[in-house]
Amino acid sequence: MDLRKQLTDADPAAREPELDAFHAQTMRQRVLLERERVSRAAEERMEREGFSRAWLQPVAVLGALAVCLAAGIAVGSRMNTEQPVGSPEPARISTTRQLHFATAGGTRIIWTFNQELSL
Repeated sequence: MDLRKQLTDADPAAREPELDAFHAQTMRQRVLLERERVSRAAEERMEREGFSRAWLQPVAVLGALAVCLAAGIAVGSRMNTEQPVGSPEPARISTTRQLHFATAGGTRIIWTFNQELSL
């Protein structure tokens, strides 16, 4: 049994005949006209209320800049501005290294290498 037959058997709506080109185009035009009507009504309502989209973008950019400036000031105030005199101490590096190995059966082997070990 092929996939298309399984899908049509499981979905009763798939068994309905397809729309002819005229009805499909009529339905498409109706949807597009309705979308345009709703969009136009929303724009008219916003204009009636004195709400214009022209100022939204500049306000959003200014708000984002204000947030970035506030975050920069907050981070800058928490940073320690005093630098210690002289060079910083070198970080201690551990001379002990390990190599971990595990087999498929679950056996684990750990080799430890110590550079300072003398025999």
